[in-house]
Formats: sequence, C-alpha cells, structure tokens
Amino acid sequence: ASGALRALIARVGDQSNLLLDPDLDSYYAMSLTVLRFPELVQALSVVDRAVADTAAEPGPLSERRRAELAVLEGRVASVVRGIEDDLAAGYRGNPDGTMRQTLAPVFAPLSARVGLTNHAMAGLLTADAPDPESLAAIRRAIAATQDTARVAWAATSDELNRLIRERIDGFFFRMYEHFAMAGGLLLAILVAVLVLAGRISRPIAHLAQVADRVRAGDDYSQRAHWQSGDEIGRLVVAFNTMLERLQVEGQRREEMAAQARAAEAQREMIAAIATPLVVMRQSDRAVLHVNEPAAERIDAGGVWLRAADLDRLFAALDQRGEVDGFEAECLGPCGQSFWGLVAARRLEFLNEPAVLVLVTSIDERRRMEEELRQAKTHAEQALQDLRETQR
Repeated sequence: ASGALRALIARVGDQSNLLLDPDLDSYYAMSLTVLRFPELVQALSVVDRAVADTAAEPGPLSERRRAELAVLEGRVASVVRGIEDDLAAGYRGNPDGTMRQTLAPVFAPLSARVGLTNHAMAGLLTADAPDPESLAAIRRAIAATQDTARVAWAATSDELNRLIRERIDGFFFRMYEHFAMAGGLLLAILVAVLVLAGRISRPIAHLAQVADRVRAGDDYSQRAHWQSGDEIGRLVVAFNTMLERLQVEGQRREEMAAQARAAEAQREMIAAIATPLVVMRQSDRAVLHVNEPAAERIDAGGVWLRAADLDRLFAALDQRGEVDGFEAECLGPCGQSFWGLVAARRLEFLNEPAVLVLVTSIDERRRMEEELRQAKTHAEQALQDLRETQR
C-alpha cells in the first residue's frame, strides 16, 4: 500500500510539471515533498516490518536476515543523504534565505532521529541473538523517526506551497507590470501617432488653403510657410518653387502680351503716317516693317537702297546718332528708281534694336534743279556768244 501511495504521489508530481521548475528552491522542495519523503517513509516502514519479522523469529539472527537488515539500513541512509543533498541545494537556490529559516528547525530533529535509528540498527546487526527489548526499542525509534519525518514532510509541503504562491504572485505581478508597460507603450504610440498626424495634417491643410487662394485669385505670389527638414518640408519647398515658376511664367506672359500690344501699337502708328516709313533691324539691316505708302514706292522685299548708300547711311547714323537730309537713289518695286531724301532714327521695335527710316521723294526738286542748271548753262553760253559778236 505504501508503495502504491508513493507511486501515486510521484505520478501527481510528474503531471504537475513541477519537475521542470527552473527555480532551484521550489524544485528541490518539490523533490523532497513528492520523491524523497515518500521514499523515506516507505523505507522506514519496510525496516519496521523487517524488525518485526526478526522479533517473531526466536534464536540467533540468521545471515539472510542480517543481510536484509543491512540492505534496508543502507537504503534508509541513502534516502537520508538524498534528503540532505536536496535540502542543501534548495537552500542555495533560495536567494532570500526564508527556506532555511523555515525548514532548518524541523529538519534538525529529523536528523537526530535518523541518527538514533541508525545507531540502534547498527547494534542490531552486530548482535548474535537480539533480545525482544532491543527490538522493541528499535521499532519505537523507527516510529518516532516516521513521526518526525511526517512533520518535516508537512513543513516542506507548506514551504513548497508558499514558494509556489510567491511564484504565482510574481507571475501576476510581472503580468500586471507587462500589461502596464504595454498600456504605457500603447499610449505613447497613440500620442506619437496623434502628434505625427498633426504634423502631417497641419502643413497639408496649410498647403490646401494656399492652393485655394491661388485658384480663387490667380495670385501666384502666395507662399506656404513651414520650416522642417522632413518630407513635408521638402513638399512645401517644392510647392513654393512651383508657385514661383508659375509666377515668373505669368509675368513673362504678361510682358510678352504687353510687348505684343506695344508692337501692334507701333505698327498701327507707322501705318497711320502718310509718309513712307521703313523699319530695319540694326544688326543685319533686314527690313522688319513698311507702311503702305512705303510699300507703294520702294522694293521692301528686295534691295531698296544700294549697298554703298546703305553703308553711308548707317555710318552717318553711328557717327551722329541720327540722320537728316541724306539724299540717295531708291529702287522701286518694278525696277524703277527715284531720288529720296532720307531721315533715320534709332528705336526699339518688337523688343530688338531697329532703325526707323523716313523716305521723301525729291524727284521734282531734282528735275527743277536740273532745269535751272541747264538754264544757267544756256544763259552763260548766250552771254559768251554776245561778247564774241561785239568784238
């Protein structure tokens, strides 16, 4: 029955997984409670039955009985040494020393009882024919040792329960601590997410407001303001750069429109003047524009002024900055030529340096001058003839 009980206790210990306990104090307290003390109680019971059987056999102690008692004594001694080793290991594995304070007072009487029992058994083994009194004393010593072992067993079991409760309390404390840490970490993550979301949403909302103002008023001078070196900051810089380029492009388009209007006004003004006007590019002397009177009189698409006369005109313009009273033979659209009085001024036409040339026909004046020269020649010849006749 004691063997079956011991096997049941060992099985319960195996199924409880206490044999896998990583803490030495509770592990060795479990070993004492589940393994060592049941084995000690069983061994003492076996020794008690052997002593009782010896008392029932009259006469000297047989060698077989002596050998049996010696083996049982060695078994008890071995179990006791195992208990002492487990107890010492449990003491070493208990950092706060409470296990020693609790179990040392109950294990000291057990050691003393085991010592007395071993001494009595040694006397029995050396005796030739043990008397009934000595056998009865041995059985009383064994019973006392069993009682003391049960007390130590109960104390060890209580200590094991205390260690397990401490372990469970520690588990719950660490669990609550981990829960608290996880909650704190979750709260910190939530706060970080909210802060990050704010850091992202505020500049994006600001960008949206600036974009709405630009869209509503076509005002590309608007700028977003956000100082940071992250992706949001780079986005704001890129947005402002885009607005700046759009502003520059808008200004360029406005300038081009203004220049186009100015050029159109120049062309309209030149077209409204009845005097032939020619606009020439200063760099290559190409004709840029002629008004209608000039188109009727000169070959604007070809050469309207001989190269030598054109060189003299531009040389005089470079020398004096303006030209008046420049006479030259101009070429018409159908190959005919006429004499013109040319005046030239520098101006800006279609955003490039140009020369405005005014051409006035002086054919009539040249004809009258030619007639006057011929009349003068005739008069001088008549006067010469008259003088010769008078001689």
